[in-house]
Amino acid sequence: MRKVFKNLTPVQAFRKYADVGVEKPVEFFLSNFIHEGYTDLTAMCRRYAAEAVEIEHRLATTEEIAHVAELLEKYIRDYVKKIGGVSKIKLYTKEECNEMFERD
Repeated sequence: MRKVFKNLTPVQAFRKYADVGVEKPVEFFLSNFIHEGYTDLTAMCRRYAAEAVEIEHRLATTEEIAHVAELLEKYIRDYVKKIGGVSKIKLYTKEECNEMFERD
């Protein structure tokens, strides 16, 4: 595994690959995938990591992509725990997600 991936922390991975500059990036991340029909966090992170890593680095090994997916999942799980559980997450509506996406 290349150093650029090996040294990433969950916080660094989320900021680099998933934080798109909205007020609540975890809620935005989850909302978008839930609106696409995903319900499994691991599957969300795997799909997202594959796309994000490809955009950022062009080529990556499956090990590097899996590592980024694991870091994203850890960050999100830690965030959910920190805010007091899943019941505290306020998901965005599809319309709100679209508005935020159009602003960028």
